[in-house]
Order: sequence, then C-alpha cells, then structure tokens
Amino acid sequence: HCISGDFGDNRQMSAGVAVSFRRKFGRPVLSDCVTRSLTFQQAVGEAAVYGLVTKPIYSTKPTLQSYDEAFQHLIDDFIGKGFKKLICPPMGCMRNKIALSHFAKNIVNFHHKTDAEVIIVVSNERNSRGLRNGLQHQEFVDSLRMNIKKELHLNRSEPHDMSTTIGPAPRASGEISHTSAETPPHIVSGPPPSQLPSNTSRSASVVS
Repeated sequence: HCISGDFGDNRQMSAGVAVSFRRKFGRPVLSDCVTRSLTFQQAVGEAAVYGLVTKPIYSTKPTLQSYDEAFQHLIDDFIGKGFKKLICPPMGCMRNKIALSHFAKNIVNFHHKTDAEVIIVVSNERNSRGLRNGLQHQEFVDSLRMNIKKELHLNRSEPHDMSTTIGPAPRASGEISHTSAETPPHIVSGPPPSQLPSNTSRSASVVS
C-alpha cells in the first residue's frame, strides 16, 4: 500500500483497493514494520503484502521525499527476500496526488533494480471525491502507458517482464498476461479493487 503511519487508527486503509487487503489480511501493525517506511505481511504460501508508509496520518498526503524513500526500501527488501513478481496499482496516483510521471520513474527503476516481473493493475474506480488527479479513467490509463514508455526509453533498456493491467473486470481465465523481454508494456484487463490477485510463487502485492 501507500499507507499512513498511524497504526491502530481505524481510519487507516479505509478507501480504495486498500480496503480489500485490509479485510483479507488485516491492517499491518508496528511489528510488521521492516523500516519506518515499509511494512511486510506474509500471506498464504509464498505471497506477501508490502505497505509503503508514505505519510504520518491517513488524512495527509505524501511528500515526494517520503514516497521515494519508501520505494527504495521496497526495492531493498524485495531483493533481500528473493521475490520475482510484483503486482501493484499505480501507487499513490489515485488519491494521494502523486504524478503518474513520478510513479513511472519509480516503478521502472524498481523493475530494473530487481529484474522482477511487474504487473500494474488499474481498475475504473468510481468515487464522489476527486480521483486520479482529475483524469478520467481512460485518460489516466493512456497517461500511465505514455509515462512508463518514456521512462523505459530513458533507461535505454527494454523491460524483462513488465505489463500494465487495466480495467474493471478480470479475464475469463483469471490469468493476467505479461510481456516478454522483447516487448514493451501492454494493456490487458484486470481485477477491480474488490478482487485480490491470487497467490503466485515468490510474489509480492502492493496496494494503494
């Protein structure tokens, strides 16, 4: 998650996809803290859930410094634990007003530092409050795709296994496809916030 550091507050993780993870795994507690900027909850099998602690209180917004610090701690711990796949939303970009360009920079850096398969899941979440920095769902999707492509170009290296999963409904098979080393990220359908990804070998999920 991009979560707040107010552990024990019932308002923590009270909106968006975080609600689904809270209901399935519970809120992280202080003993789940790997660092001051990262929590780790072991799930069923070899899957796990990371929380990026980017702000002190649920009602505040993260700074770019706190966001980047949490991402770096995620990279370090992910490598240390030997995970091979990351399933995440566009972290911080739905409610916390992190620019898509900044998320793209961090997730592409994560991809290259860890050499992990990355699946980015975006659902068409509807809410009476402002989401996605004011962008409509398809505008958000197009901008996400453009920014990731730009960052991959700046890194001068093609992705090994990185895909962007977009949409309100999963594929009938329940599988999420991914790219090969020779192809750039592409768009496929993905699950809504009410559905959690199934556990996969050495995978980590991050919710926002």
